[in-house]
Amino acid sequence: MPTQENPVVPSGSCPSCLIPSMYTASSTSMYSPYSPTLDRCAYGEEVARVVIAQLSDVHIPGAPAEQLAGSNPSDRLKSVLAVASRRSSAVLLTGDLAATRGTDDEYRALRALVADVPVPVWPVAGNHDEANRLAALFGISGRNGRCDYFVDHSGVRVVVLDSSRDKLVGGRLDAEQVDWLDTVLGGASASLVAIHHPCLAHDVVSSPSMRLDDPSLEALGSVISCHEVHAVIGGHAHVPLVGSFAGTTAIVAPSTAYEFGDRVDGRPTYREGPLQYFEHSWNDDGSGFLSRLVTVSDEVWRPLA
Repeated sequence: MPTQENPVVPSGSCPSCLIPSMYTASSTSMYSPYSPTLDRCAYGEEVARVVIAQLSDVHIPGAPAEQLAGSNPSDRLKSVLAVASRRSSAVLLTGDLAATRGTDDEYRALRALVADVPVPVWPVAGNHDEANRLAALFGISGRNGRCDYFVDHSGVRVVVLDSSRDKLVGGRLDAEQVDWLDTVLGGASASLVAIHHPCLAHDVVSSPSMRLDDPSLEALGSVISCHEVHAVIGGHAHVPLVGSFAGTTAIVAPSTAYEFGDRVDGRPTYREGPLQYFEHSWNDDGSGFLSRLVTVSDEVWRPLA
């Protein structure tokens, strides 16, 4: 059994990425042991497909009852996980898992929230995270001080890149990361790339603090366009967005903590917003990629007459 001090994880890969004491992995396996689940988004029909959940910007504070932007992120994450973990074969958390700067208290609170999730949980580092501490929490070896790794999951390679940089709100990738990505994508027939900061150009998202910087976008795009990548997914913007990037689709998941709104008198606004996350699904051979925005609500589903 791997431990936080000595995780059994191959360099740059992650077999099942849960809290270190919660999974068994070998140093050679890079495959998740979880089988495809039923995709319930096919217009009422249940189809055997691989489904993973993407939650983002959960912003967990050090104290479970602590409020952030008028909401309780811990309770909101519990509600989403209760649904997402039943419908998916893995949960991907695309950055800003901590409320402030990735403190020990924040990550202890996060650990408690995901401890009972019955499927693998894969973290992505965001600008509010401390990448090395986050990687250690999930038993990921990482690369060169970054929380970079990949998982081969039922026909698709899920590649995680760390775009966080100390004291920067916006995102950045270095040349070595992009070269590594090129190599990793070259070894897979189909991939899904996860980066916290949106991969949307400056004429779509004008503020540099809300996306990857221009050199990173250019370098990343030159690699993505050469491989079979279903989508580049992330968060950071706290609202759901879908755009195009380098011949594929860029998907930005909403925050489970709170939603950004339009500026009023030059100041940003926010609200709790709906509880939402993305489900990404595919056939067990990696084909037929589909994404769906899911709303978690107490409303009762009623059968159509």
